[in-house]
Amino acid sequence: MKKIVSLYIVILVIIFLVFNNFVIIKFWELYFIESKKKEIKYIANNILDILKTNNLDKDLGYFDRNYLLYLFSNLPEYVYFIVYDQNYRVLLYYPVFFNVDYDFLKKNPFGIERVVFDNYVLTYFLPVNRYMLAVEMNLAFIKSIRKELIYMALGIILFSFPFSYLLAIFIFKLIEKRINIIKDFVSNVSLGKFNYDIDYNFNDELKDIFIKIKLMKEFLIKYISEIEQNKKILEQIFNNSPFFVIIINNYDEIIYLNKPIDENLKSFFLKNLADVNLENQKIIKFNRFYFKMVVFDYNLNRIGIFIDITDFYSLSELKDKALAMVSHDLRTPISSIKANLQFLLTKDLQPDIKNKINSILLELDKI
Repeated sequence: MKKIVSLYIVILVIIFLVFNNFVIIKFWELYFIESKKKEIKYIANNILDILKTNNLDKDLGYFDRNYLLYLFSNLPEYVYFIVYDQNYRVLLYYPVFFNVDYDFLKKNPFGIERVVFDNYVLTYFLPVNRYMLAVEMNLAFIKSIRKELIYMALGIILFSFPFSYLLAIFIFKLIEKRINIIKDFVSNVSLGKFNYDIDYNFNDELKDIFIKIKLMKEFLIKYISEIEQNKKILEQIFNNSPFFVIIINNYDEIIYLNKPIDENLKSFFLKNLADVNLENQKIIKFNRFYFKMVVFDYNLNRIGIFIDITDFYSLSELKDKALAMVSHDLRTPISSIKANLQFLLTKDLQPDIKNKINSILLELDKI
């Protein structure tokens, strides 16, 4: 992993160097050409001043070659110029005669000042009275300079490959050492070794992370202590309660039981508690015992509370039996009374007496 990451870093460094070097070379070339454009304009104006000083700008019919060489002896060796008329007839040339590209001259309108850069030749056209001055710079040497710069850049890139790889390995080891300290601390704390402690003796950005992790450990210890205290209180409440509390996990295994219990009764509770279709509350019977079962789910666990209601349930059954006996014993005399009252209604009685008899019958129906 270390070598792969280091190799990726080296590749990124090389890509950066290649891009950076070639961009710099291209930028230098463009900057150099722009500077030469300023220079050729300056040289052209000097040529024009020399021509005007010697009245050669008005009459180019005759001139002495030796005198011309003397006048322009200070020009750079890569600069040459011609003066031509509107018929593209060359009247003056420096330093020696050379073949003129008339097609190139005709592409540039006569009498218009302009700078043209083509195939590493820089040409400046400048009107001079009824003539045109064309000054050229041969910048082919830029190719050789650029070639040397490219070779130099490639040398830097080749040198930077092993250097970048070794540097990446070194930096990776420094970072790995710091990360291993944090990793070791987190691993021990995650295993419950809250007494484990270690110092981070580096002043960098990772130190802030390490300090925050140590603060998280302190908060975690505090919360676990509170949970343990609450757990003890809850266990005391459950242990002193008159009902049974059973907690099972998603594998239907008992993970908590608040008090000892008969194995058969425990199996019975577990069977009802594990029923996924069971209601939230219901009455269950085990032998002669009745229990009210309250069930609810918490996360992946199921909690069941079983309340012994045998005594209450027995009293309820006894009450129902007593009511049934009383109801049966009262049903016969009440039926006789109703029959006699209904018979009296067939007789000729006063209205108020009949009303009272009807009221008595209504009350008897309620019974």
